[in-house]
Amino acid sequence: FLSGCRVTDRSAEAAVLACPGLQQLHTNFCDVSDSTLRAAAKCPGLVKLGMQGSAVTDAGLEALMATPRPTLQHLNVRDCRSITDRGIEAVALACPNLQALLLNNCIGLTDSAVEAVAVNCPQLQQLHAAKCNVTNESIMAVASGCPKLRQLAIEGCVRVTDAAVQAIAAICRDLRLLHVNRCTRVTDATLVAVAEHCPGLVNLSAAS
Repeated sequence: FLSGCRVTDRSAEAAVLACPGLQQLHTNFCDVSDSTLRAAAKCPGLVKLGMQGSAVTDAGLEALMATPRPTLQHLNVRDCRSITDRGIEAVALACPNLQALLLNNCIGLTDSAVEAVAVNCPQLQQLHAAKCNVTNESIMAVASGCPKLRQLAIEGCVRVTDAAVQAIAAICRDLRLLHVNRCTRVTDATLVAVAEHCPGLVNLSAAS
C-alpha cells in the first residue's frame, strides 16, 4: 500500500514492473497518472486497484483494460475527475468479475458508464457513485443486472427518484448499505420499500 505517500509515476512504475505477480496496487492520493496504469497492464493477476485522487484518465484505464481482466474485483477511482464514461465502459467490458466499483466525485460520469457496468458485471456487490451525473435509467439497470448488490451509495445524485431506489430494494434483497443523502427526489416511500424488502440492511443514510 502506497496510499498517501510521496510517490510519483517514476517510482510506482519501477515497483510495478519489478513485480509482475502483483495482486493489489493502491496509490490513492499519490502523484501518479496514466503511466502507472500502463505499467500495471503488465500485471495480469491484479485483484484490487486503488487510484483515488490521482491524475489518471480514460487513456490509462483503456491501456490497462486492453486485455481482459477476469481477476480484477475491486476498483477505486474516487475523486479522479478526468475519468469519463469511456474509461469506465472499458473497465466494464474487461472485468466480468468486478465486485466493487468506487466512483464518488467522478463528475464526468453519466448513465452510460453505469449502464455498461450493469450489463457486463453481474457479480457487482458495491457501487459508490456519489455526485456522478446519473439518473433512474442507470440505477434501474443496476437493479436488474446486478442482483447481488450489497452496497449502493449515490449521495448527491439529485436526478435519481424513488422509482430507481425502490427497484434496487425490490431486487437486491441482500442490500446492506444504502446512502441517498441529498438525493432530493427520494422520499419516505423509498424508506418504506427498503424496510419491507431489505431486512439485512445495517447502514442507511438519507440526510438532507
